Amino acid sequence: MKQVIFLSLFICYTISCAGQMINPKLDTMVSWVYADSKEEVFLTKDVGGGMKIWNLVDGKLLFDFKKGDASALGKILRYSIQDDEFLRKNLDLRLSFDGPISIYHFYYDKEFFKGFSVPTNGKTAAARHQKTKQVTYMTYKNGATYYYGVDAPDDATTCQSCDFVQLAKIKNDGKQYESLNFSTSGKYIYSLSPTSNAVCMIDVAEKNLLWKDKDWKLRKSVSYSFVFNKAETQCATATKNGMLVLDVVSGKLLDSISLPERFKQFENGMIFPCSDMKSFVFIKYCNKFDTDFTKCSSKVWLVRKDEAIELGEQL
Repeated sequence: MKQVIFLSLFICYTISCAGQMINPKLDTMVSWVYADSKEEVFLTKDVGGGMKIWNLVDGKLLFDFKKGDASALGKILRYSIQDDEFLRKNLDLRLSFDGPISIYHFYYDKEFFKGFSVPTNGKTAAARHQKTKQVTYMTYKNGATYYYGVDAPDDATTCQSCDFVQLAKIKNDGKQYESLNFSTSGKYIYSLSPTSNAVCMIDVAEKNLLWKDKDWKLRKSVSYSFVFNKAETQCATATKNGMLVLDVVSGKLLDSISLPERFKQFENGMIFPCSDMKSFVFIKYCNKFDTDFTKCSSKVWLVRKDEAIELGEQL
């Protein structure tokens, strides 16, 4: 009788978990791509947490890191990978509320070192640059988006009375900006929101709105971030049909690279611009919750004008 009960429980457990069973090959599927800041390499990350660094010039594999390999951080810093996800591992941002005030709390290695208050209206965002220590926040009110910035004080201090300086005010007729990001060096901040069909670029040092595009939907952008070139004179963003290259100061369209026709058949295809402004990486996006593994792939393609290179995995 016990054997029958055990078998029944096992069958029920197997059925209930069928949608969560992991294909042994799933860990090798590519999940994301990160550009560098030196126009030399790009980094791919797989579902299992492994990372590879590829040469941007010829597409050769330079380094292959297994999940948890501590040496990977050294290379990430060496090539100045643009997304600071890796530098935020010890950084924790928590948000609390005190009546009409939002309080952003920054913790590093679980110890409080930075906090500041902003008016609460449910439409605020904040960001901190990991190298310059600058903090910026945006808030939306009365039909306009306001941007403020401050140099972060020393660690373990509270910024309740910090002098936040207004960087820009944008009247956007109800089109709210939703994201807030720093450029690689911290010289610029930008908001790029496909959902509100608007984008803007702000010079932090000059406290000046460089440009805005309230009809961003016409660009068909599918990204919340820009990739900058080494000199930060140009930036690139992904669209449904490829990649756009813009002048940072003017926002003028400088160039574009189209997605090859053969890649348009993939429903889960994703485009990641590279810092050379001449190429992007294409993958069949996959994550650990995917159950249809046929849509995933461990392949990576480096795409340039009139050229798409499938990258190998030999050092």
